[in-house]
Amino acid sequence: MSPSVVGLLLLMGVLLLNAGGVKPWTSGLLAAAGGACYFLSLVEGKKDQTGIRQDLLTALAISLWISWILWLCIQTLYAWPEDWLRKVAPNTIYVQKSASELLATPIRYTLSLTPGDSIQGLIASTGLLSVYLAAYHIAKSRKKLNYLCYGLIFIICLEAIYGIWAYFTADDYLSAFNPYWSHASAHGTVANRNHFAGLLNLGTAICLSVLLYQGQTRRHWHSLYRRLFDPELSRILLLRILLVTLILGTLLSQSRMGNLSIAAALLLSGVIWILQTRNIKSAFRATLFFASIAVLDVFLLGSQFGLEKLQDRLVESDIQKDSRVPLNQATWLAIEEHSKLGTGLNSYQTIIQAYRPDPIFPRARHAHNDYLEFLLETGIPGSMILFMILLVHSVMAARMLRSQSNNQRAAAIMSVVAIISATIHAASEFNFRLPAYSTLFVIILGATAGRHFKLRSHQKARALKS
Repeated sequence: MSPSVVGLLLLMGVLLLNAGGVKPWTSGLLAAAGGACYFLSLVEGKKDQTGIRQDLLTALAISLWISWILWLCIQTLYAWPEDWLRKVAPNTIYVQKSASELLATPIRYTLSLTPGDSIQGLIASTGLLSVYLAAYHIAKSRKKLNYLCYGLIFIICLEAIYGIWAYFTADDYLSAFNPYWSHASAHGTVANRNHFAGLLNLGTAICLSVLLYQGQTRRHWHSLYRRLFDPELSRILLLRILLVTLILGTLLSQSRMGNLSIAAALLLSGVIWILQTRNIKSAFRATLFFASIAVLDVFLLGSQFGLEKLQDRLVESDIQKDSRVPLNQATWLAIEEHSKLGTGLNSYQTIIQAYRPDPIFPRARHAHNDYLEFLLETGIPGSMILFMILLVHSVMAARMLRSQSNNQRAAAIMSVVAIISATIHAASEFNFRLPAYSTLFVIILGATAGRHFKLRSHQKARALKS
């Protein structure tokens, strides 16, 4: 196993052991560990002769990432002339002057209203870019990507197993590992069950991808049948058990949007995979596979563990009484005044105090909507950059799905499931503010870019030969 793969796996493990990475030193850890993994991947790339070459879409994705970092630097580090800032962001001027008078400090006109917190976000974002580039170079090698995927599945499954164990165990010593431990729902080492469900959703995306790749490499149905029902734990059967574990953990989290988002992602990805399968027998096998997930995993498993409680939560949901609604309304009020250029990354907790409705969320740290929070903090430019990053990787996945290579299509499904579940869940939660979740999602995007590079390289090589 390559050092860069080991580095990324250790990073994910450390983040999860520290409640998902919510400690103040997480930004520095991401920057240092991400940079080290990127350096190691470059060294390994030279040995493997994969180099630092890029195709057009990958170059665009990396350019967008760099644009994101540059925009955060502009928001956080650059001191703007007062006259100019008064024209484009008059509310920022007012807040800066009020804070200066209150704290008796000199005024420095930055777009960020909380420069110290925004610098932490900038450092973390730089680390995530390094993680992305490391995953990109790792994914150029199918063997390295396999190691990375199996390692991530193992780590996320340990998180799921811990969450399941804690749910069925009432021993107080579990609080030593997670001070936020509660018997009401499964949430593993993280404080929020929705974050727990989000992590498991991304793990499900990786596990599903590896399962599809392993299953499709066996061309004869009877070979697949023997591997599935052999008494010894075959690789496919082991992956199937791990997938069941991830889905069970998601069910026990009782996260409404977490379960709905992964259900929608699996349904859409299954339809896409079947429609893109050219061989009728392969399409039939794929249909049985996705049907087994729906029937065996969701309904039969859910009927025994937690599905009734989840259904009760869905039935009892009242939008008018949901505390997220007034908080999001307060966030919209702040956006109307600051959305052009934003208030700076990680500034939400400070800014929302002037808009929050008492006594709802008296100490709200995040909006329960990633879209609104990013729009408030990074403004229209930052939100557009993030949207373009997702769009570019969606295009990559669409291209890979049209490939005749099973490993390319399986990697594309990993990206499809991750993007669909993450974008749906982001409408009601703040998963991307959990460093462990953001890191895992960025690894998936980087792996997608790496496999897309290999696809384009093979296509160009065939075109030259012909």
